[in-house]
Amino acid sequence: MLFVARDVAGNVGYDSDVMEKQESELMESELDARQAQGEGLVFLLGLARSGTTLLNTLVNQHPRVALMKECAIAALPPWAFWLHPRGNLFKRLDLYNERLELHDLLELKAARGRAGKRTVCVWIYRTYAHRQDADVGGEKCPQYIGFADRLMRLFPRARFIVILREIHDVCAGFQRLAAKVRTLRQPGALASLLHYQELTYRFLTEHATNPRVMAIRYERLVADPEATMREVAGFLGVAFDPEMCVLPNGESSSKSNKHFLKWGNTLSETIAAPKHRDDPLPAGFKAKIDRYKVRWRQRFPDRVTGLAQESGSGLPPSKKELLLDRARAEINRVFNRMMLAFFYLSPLTLLRWYRRRRPLSFHRAGLQTAPDPAEEQRGSRSTNGV
Repeated sequence: MLFVARDVAGNVGYDSDVMEKQESELMESELDARQAQGEGLVFLLGLARSGTTLLNTLVNQHPRVALMKECAIAALPPWAFWLHPRGNLFKRLDLYNERLELHDLLELKAARGRAGKRTVCVWIYRTYAHRQDADVGGEKCPQYIGFADRLMRLFPRARFIVILREIHDVCAGFQRLAAKVRTLRQPGALASLLHYQELTYRFLTEHATNPRVMAIRYERLVADPEATMREVAGFLGVAFDPEMCVLPNGESSSKSNKHFLKWGNTLSETIAAPKHRDDPLPAGFKAKIDRYKVRWRQRFPDRVTGLAQESGSGLPPSKKELLLDRARAEINRVFNRMMLAFFYLSPLTLLRWYRRRRPLSFHRAGLQTAPDPAEEQRGSRSTNGV
């Protein structure tokens, strides 16, 4: 919709004057004070392997909702937005994670001018939502759980959905994925998940009465998708659509997700439990998980953790163990920030050379190579005039 111009023959092209005018109209006219603060935006947060992709796929089944997937634009430091014009910024973003290509937004690389972080983020979310004829935009990004409070201050009118999953299953799923994706095999990555789970519990405890924050459980989503998605629809302010309970084509939301929706004769589908798989976690780390669960039961209410029904009364982690795990998480965080700095401070020619030499790991692992089925189905609806 945006930036597109047509010549006299009807061919689609990109006229710089038309682009600049349309950019200005969107940035200045459409972004009123409420929208600029995140009104109409939704963020799906949760640990990696906690079900964020499944939830995002189901939410995006609603015709009025179009959330981006791990664009990570809001993870950039504020200086990056003022250092580079928007077109240059988006070129670097696509070299970093290729999400503009995934979302069919490559023409944003031709955008002009500079703007602050919040303005650019709202602009790209709304651009993608408009492309999908949706009213509700935003993003699902597990990376954001580490700074959810800052994200809430940046977008005070946005809504936040946090999905929780049993921490053992999260760590086991992450370990299986790390076997396929080399960049996930960082020292202390599993211990970092425990640290971020605690940050998630703290965030939900502090915002327990905030009407713009919702927590759902992966296990309940799997067991009763219709009831869960009805609550999600109400939270988003949209009418419930039965399509929100059905994964397109009856397939899983990612090749590594073994939960899937069974097609039946009714609109209310069921989710089959995954087949048993060997536990990839070492015994020592499983003992560490048990110690952290003791700590979480002591520090956070059961309505947040859901751990009160678990048996066991061992000891919580020692101060030394907590310090070491937090140090590992901080090392991982600093490493990720250094990678961001590399992509936003290096010359573009160097970044293109680097990406040719080091293609993204999920391409080599065969992950996320197919288009999102929810977007395909949304496109077929538009084509059929529905």
